[in-house]
Amino acid sequence: MSRRLTPGSILSLLIALALLLAPRGATAHELRTAYISIEAEADTLRTNVLIAVVDLSSVLKLDSDQDGEVTMAELDPHRERATRLLAKHVEVKLDGQVVPQSPGGIDFSVDVGGHVLFRQHLVAPLRQAPKRIDLRTTLFDDFGQGFKVLARITQGEQSSEEVLSGSEAVFTFSAAKAEQGGVDRPSWSFIRLGVEHIFIGIDHILFLLALIVLGGRFRDLIKIVTAFTVAHSVTLAVAALGLFHPPGRLIESAIALSIVYVAGENLVIQKTDWRWVITAAFGLIHGFGFANVLAELGLPRQGLVLSLLAFNLGVEIGQVCIVALMWPLVVLLSRLPRRRLAVSAVSVLIGLIGLGWFIERAFGVELGLP
Repeated sequence: MSRRLTPGSILSLLIALALLLAPRGATAHELRTAYISIEAEADTLRTNVLIAVVDLSSVLKLDSDQDGEVTMAELDPHRERATRLLAKHVEVKLDGQVVPQSPGGIDFSVDVGGHVLFRQHLVAPLRQAPKRIDLRTTLFDDFGQGFKVLARITQGEQSSEEVLSGSEAVFTFSAAKAEQGGVDRPSWSFIRLGVEHIFIGIDHILFLLALIVLGGRFRDLIKIVTAFTVAHSVTLAVAALGLFHPPGRLIESAIALSIVYVAGENLVIQKTDWRWVITAAFGLIHGFGFANVLAELGLPRQGLVLSLLAFNLGVEIGQVCIVALMWPLVVLLSRLPRRRLAVSAVSVLIGLIGLGWFIERAFGVELGLP
């Protein structure tokens, strides 16, 4: 016996799909990521490993008072442990030979999201310019297979970037290939990073759902998605190039408010003909949010543009996949006799989640939202 689709069942499917697309506990624009940079200078090989203290704490249990924050007082007794942990997970080979590196000190910085970063410096003498540099990292053994390592290798005027994961943990830099211009092509790994970034960004997923749940003509949907794409591409480039970058807390709060606005707009408008205009405005805000994931890599101008385009392409692929998954359900919803009630219910729920995120991000209040 077949069951009829009801507004309630469509609503449940849409929200469940949106929540399932993002892993449990994922937060907006935060990939669990470390950064490794290698510089082969005239007579010295320098390696820097940069990681968020909160990630270190997940392995070293630094939060002794369990208040959710790691202070410098809690970190100080464990500096040597942190240094050894990072050093053992980084192996550098020059022309096939492992190079022993000595600790060269540590320092701290704060990223655009306000996270305290721990930087480990490693150094080794360099007798001659290597023809090949291999970086191998096993950070994933301790930090998990979902952890990412954004890596950069520089030798002279040439550099290359790569995103390493548990399944692809070796990065090779060839001086000969660099001279031929072969290392500046956008890496597939940056495309994958962009796809993953949109899929763990549940706020972006719900924003897209709020945009399309009203239905309408397919060409209007294309306008909406295209306007969002063009707009966030502009601010993503502006931020990643270092031309302008608003405070991360402000951007994350504004993204939450954009969700509240679109969800509220769904309650009062009937047509989506001009929605692409407001979508473009909010796309500018979301672009700054996308830029946070690349902000700390310090990509050189030589390879930044292509890496940026590859990352942005990955974001767009992710968006298309999400819209494609949700659109059939939106079409089914549009054919229901009580379509307006279902659209309003979905929009109210999305708006309440967005409002909760705004409170969390703007005022630092934990509400336990996904």
